[in-house]
Amino acid sequence: MHPSLERAIAKYMPDGLIPPEYKEFISVIDRAYIRSEEDRTLIERSLELASKELNERNKALKQKKQEVELEVIAKTKELHEKVIDLAEVNAKTELVFNSMGEALIAFDPTGKVLFFNERAHTMFALTPSVVGLLWTDIFTLEDKNSHPISIELALMGKTPHSENAIYEPLVYLVAKNGKRIPVAITSAPLIVGDHPQGWVTLFRDIKADLEIDQAKTEFVSLASHQMRTPLTAIKGYTSMLLEGDGGEISDKQRIYLAAIERSNNRMVDLINALLNASRIELGVFAIEPKPINIVEVADIAITELNVQIVQREIVFSKNYTEVPNTINADPHLTKIIFQNLISNAIKYTPKGGAVSLSLSGTPNGLSIEVSDTGIGIPKNEQSKIFTKLFRADNARITETEGTGLGLYIVKSVVEESGGEIFFESEENKGTRFFVSLPVSGMKQRKGTRGLQ
Repeated sequence: MHPSLERAIAKYMPDGLIPPEYKEFISVIDRAYIRSEEDRTLIERSLELASKELNERNKALKQKKQEVELEVIAKTKELHEKVIDLAEVNAKTELVFNSMGEALIAFDPTGKVLFFNERAHTMFALTPSVVGLLWTDIFTLEDKNSHPISIELALMGKTPHSENAIYEPLVYLVAKNGKRIPVAITSAPLIVGDHPQGWVTLFRDIKADLEIDQAKTEFVSLASHQMRTPLTAIKGYTSMLLEGDGGEISDKQRIYLAAIERSNNRMVDLINALLNASRIELGVFAIEPKPINIVEVADIAITELNVQIVQREIVFSKNYTEVPNTINADPHLTKIIFQNLISNAIKYTPKGGAVSLSLSGTPNGLSIEVSDTGIGIPKNEQSKIFTKLFRADNARITETEGTGLGLYIVKSVVEESGGEIFFESEENKGTRFFVSLPVSGMKQRKGTRGLQ
């Protein structure tokens, strides 16, 4: 019998005698006591095991917590160090940007300002309030003739999403305060992956450069004028000697004098070209259009070049189609255009090659085309062909004489007249130059000097 039940019976039945009718009942209670004791023992054991497992899990959680806390501390320290490093990099980057001699402005793809450096602030009087504004809200761009320039051409180039940087050597930036600043622009796209994020542009103030260039141009002009006087005298006296005005000369002396005359003529041509270039750069050359017969002007230029055509055995052809009877143009400048384009075609076409001149009237005006079967222009040098004093490598090898000013002068005259000029060329296959003049003819331009 269960001890607890025995104690209870002893308390209420001191004599230990259990009535027969209660024995079965007490037996049931005894079995209940035993089962209860077994259940209690089982529960206690389960609680003990659960408590032990809970303690182990709690210990593991504490250890994990400590590990996580240590990791968080380490990561926080690492992140803090990276933030400090990033702040230092940003500070250095900002210092570099603000120490630049050029103004730097970054734009988003729509043309809104993202940021600018200290030089941009001082040059263009920019304030933080311009961030987020369109570029047109803070400045405009113009060419030297005060004609507006589009953002695509001046800042982004003709292909806004190109990976290549765009360089414009001279544009004028007009700030909202009216200040007009000559600048050279270098602009490059900001591309992340394959997606354009905008572009960044450097503006360099070239006012001092222009003043230096003008001083050099004025010096060249002055020096050229001074050189023309003795060259004219040499030319005159050489001609007199060759004509026998100084007495009879021997054949050998005639050879020497002829060489002097040729060299003198080359010097005169060079001086005239330098004078023309300086007058173009100084903006003092005049364009005086009047009604002229363009065919007559072209034929005069061809006649003057006929000796070269014959010497080089050039097959020269003309094609005049629906040419207007008259056109408003400066006869002298028009002749310069024909002379330079045709003489270049002759000069750089091998002996026995072909050169042609085509004139045609168009709804928009007059079209001039000069083509040849000559040496052509190397593809990698075509972008420089209208640059002052530039001569392509194959041109310098083929023809040692040349100033590199002819096409520069022609382009300046054509564009100042309101026309356009371009070319197509393939090395060793020939070149075609195209000039178009508007239907209204050349635009008048006031100036103090004419071109030679």
